[in-house]
Amino acid sequence: MGIFFIGLLAGILDGAAASLLAWTLAKRPPAAVFRFVASGLYGPRAFNGRYMVPTGVALHMVIALAFTAAYFGLCTLWSWPLQHPAGAAVSYGTVVWVIMNLVVIPLSKTPPRPMPLWLKVINLVILIVAIGAPVAWGARWYFKAYL
Repeated sequence: MGIFFIGLLAGILDGAAASLLAWTLAKRPPAAVFRFVASGLYGPRAFNGRYMVPTGVALHMVIALAFTAAYFGLCTLWSWPLQHPAGAAVSYGTVVWVIMNLVVIPLSKTPPRPMPLWLKVINLVILIVAIGAPVAWGARWYFKAYL
């Protein structure tokens, strides 16, 4: 269980949470979530194009794997995340939210979408639970010999 499997788990958890949120709040199917992800590369045409759902899933997983690899790299330089996985999960989930919402999405071709504060908070909690926690605890398990 290394970077790949932990990243895969984090990507699946985050994708499932985002899909559930879209379904419960907006009655949108999971496909809409992954079309939105694909719109980061393809812009508005992702909402009507063929193969955009699998493309969105693939992009989502690559992003989750990249954040997982970055965390593992951080753990080779700094022991605090391994010694305090709960705090690291909250911190890293917050960092992921900031990077995605203030850097990646604004620089992508994704159409602008207004988001109320309460939804931003829900998205932050999802990233803490779905990305931060499995990555922090998975890295702790992976690096346990070095603690």
